[in-house]
Amino acid sequence: MSFIVRNNSVTYTVTLCVIRARLMAIFKAILQTWKGKGDEPRLILFCIQHDNERRYISLSEKAKPSQWNKKNRCARASHPESTRINAKIQNLLSDGSNARMRMDVLRVPVTAEGLKKVLTPGVDTSNFWNWADSWLAAKYESGQIYYWRRCKSVLRKFKEMTGPELPWTDLTAARLREFDLYQKGIGNSANTRGGSFRVLKTIIKDAIREDVITPADDPFHRFEPPRSEQTKKAVLS
Repeated sequence: MSFIVRNNSVTYTVTLCVIRARLMAIFKAILQTWKGKGDEPRLILFCIQHDNERRYISLSEKAKPSQWNKKNRCARASHPESTRINAKIQNLLSDGSNARMRMDVLRVPVTAEGLKKVLTPGVDTSNFWNWADSWLAAKYESGQIYYWRRCKSVLRKFKEMTGPELPWTDLTAARLREFDLYQKGIGNSANTRGGSFRVLKTIIKDAIREDVITPADDPFHRFEPPRSEQTKKAVLS
C-alpha cells in the first residue's frame, strides 16, 4: 500500500509497509561472537529490537561458530542438539510476534524491555548483572566497539569485586565507595577511577529510563566520584 506526498512541485510516493517496518519489533537469534576464541562454543541469544532499543534473552544453549548458520540464524544440523535449539528459537519468534500483536490490540506502549518481560515471565531482573550484561551486549550489536571494550573492562573489574550476584538493593553509595578503594588498591589513578564511575553512572541512568529501577535507587545521589587530576607537564628550560 502506498500514498502520495507533495512537497512544493515535487511528488513523492511513500510505501506504507516501509514506514511500518521501522515501527515493528524485530526478533532474531544470534551467537554471542564477542566472547570466546576460535571455534569455542558461544552462548546463543534471542535479540529483541524496537526502534533503537535492544534487549537479549539467553537460550541457555551454546554452539560453536562452525555449528551456527549466521544467515538463517539457527543451529546447523551438525550440532547434536540442533532440533531442540531451533524449536526454542521458533517458539520465541512465534511468542514474540504474538506478544507484539497483543500490545497493539491493547494499545500498550511497545518497548524492547516490555517485550522481554512478556517473553521471560518470572525471570529475576533484580540482579544488576542481568541488566548490565544485556546493556553491554547492546553496545556491541550497535557497532560501538571502542566504547564496548572500554565498558567491558570496567564491568569486569567491578564484577571481580562484587562477584556474579549483585541485587540492585545492594548497589549502594557504600558499595561505590568500596569500589573506589578497590581501584586504588590495584593502582588506578583518580582519572581512571573517575572514568569507571562514568560508565557505571551511564548504565544506572539507562536502567532508570527503562524503569528497571527508580530514580530514588540511584546510588550516585549519595556518592561523589573522584575528580580528575591535572596532569603535570615538565617545563623545558
